[in-house]
Amino acid sequence: YMARGVCFESRGRRARGRRKNAPNAAVSPPPSPSASAHPRDVKVFRDQIARRAGHRCGSSAQMVELRLKGGGEVPIAEGDTVAVGVVDIAGAGVRAMLAMRPPRAAALELELTGIPASVDREGAAGPTFGDDIAAICLVQPTPGVSLIAVNRPLSAAEEAPFAHALASLVTERRAPSCIVAGALRLNVGGEGVVFQHAINGAAPLDLGDGCDGVNRLPGDLPIPDGAIAACIHSLRYAGVPTVCALTHGYKVAKLGSAAETDAAAAAARLGTAVAKGLGCAHDGRDLAANYVWQPDEVAAKADQMYN
Repeated sequence: YMARGVCFESRGRRARGRRKNAPNAAVSPPPSPSASAHPRDVKVFRDQIARRAGHRCGSSAQMVELRLKGGGEVPIAEGDTVAVGVVDIAGAGVRAMLAMRPPRAAALELELTGIPASVDREGAAGPTFGDDIAAICLVQPTPGVSLIAVNRPLSAAEEAPFAHALASLVTERRAPSCIVAGALRLNVGGEGVVFQHAINGAAPLDLGDGCDGVNRLPGDLPIPDGAIAACIHSLRYAGVPTVCALTHGYKVAKLGSAAETDAAAAAARLGTAVAKGLGCAHDGRDLAANYVWQPDEVAAKADQMYN
């Protein structure tokens, strides 16, 4: 399929038909390996994700990967639970990850490699939040937990490559589960709530909301954020047990405005809940924005490959 100038493998006529009819990404699951599948079959299925991370345009092919800046494998241990947050509409996902960074702990800089120079990187501004934090980084607040914080808006052309690289990484490390955290324009009631939607058999998290920790989203709810939708789609296809932790968020048009204050509250709400679910400390820091961020809400509405 084509995604804003990025050429990936076609998923066939039926998939293309679905893309024409659906308005946005949705969280309803497509077929994935059954629980009774032979381990070798599951391995073959998951290996396809690593191959699909090969970014193909024309006759050339490169493997798209998340790597340490300057080279080297990402030091996520086998069996770590992995969580990811991006610069969403409220900047909540990335700030939720960074707020679990222990004091004086290193945030290792990562980079997305293997993307041809011709790919549009219009979102590749400097870091959105904080003055000492890389644009993409790894935070490891406690043994067994690895957090990937994407601290700049991804361009529409980078979303699918990043998502495939993420899915490849977590399958290679045999992560028992993955958490995708973010704030969205959610077409459901429940302002101030962190919702969950579990896919591929993931167990819901205890988010400490005073009830059972679960506020499930409808399975056909659109996901109007290109980066979040791409991550959910790729992890679901890879068969990775994944919890989507999502809360309401709204656009910030000006720094210092009431909307920015609301966005910070959404980030704190999401960060507190996800930290509870992961068993990590949340320091409550309010990371200042370096500029007004604009996440990609257009590609998710125009590209229905995530259904």
